[in-house]
Amino acid sequence: MNNNPYRPSAAAESAAATPAAVVPAPKSIGLGRLLYVISLLLYPLIWGLDAGGRSTVSANGAALVAGAVASTNRLTLSQVLLGLFVIVAAFAIAFVVPVWLLRAIRRGHSWARIVLAVSTVVAWGLFVSRVIAEFDSEPLIGSLAVADWVLQTIAVAMFFAPSVNRWFRDAVES
Repeated sequence: MNNNPYRPSAAAESAAATPAAVVPAPKSIGLGRLLYVISLLLYPLIWGLDAGGRSTVSANGAALVAGAVASTNRLTLSQVLLGLFVIVAAFAIAFVVPVWLLRAIRRGHSWARIVLAVSTVVAWGLFVSRVIAEFDSEPLIGSLAVADWVLQTIAVAMFFAPSVNRWFRDAVES
């Protein structure tokens, strides 16, 4: 008999040692994650082509984007570093947050797919006018942006398929 309150009984130890039955995720979760990652990888291609194809980027324009107003055509080191920081932070947010949400979805957290769906719809609303303008000036970039949206839409729809809904419901119950 175990009278020590700080040491669990043998039955409790054996129950803790055996993991609960893990229900494998439906294939549509893996495919949806793959499609969403592909759409994330399209971002640098789309916006790199967009920035590289324009001749309107100047030293003053780059300084304004970085949050500093340049009075000459020369950038200071602090302006360049600030610009790099802003670019790295923006890409980190654009890549790290969705990847974190995709990992949470894979682990069975239903809130992550809802947050991903809402953020995808909000992104559509924010960038629809820009994509329409891209078709006028650069049809290739506009087409890539639409392909990106289609991939994201299919991926998010896969996260709400009936088999995935059952899997999330079972993951919450277990």
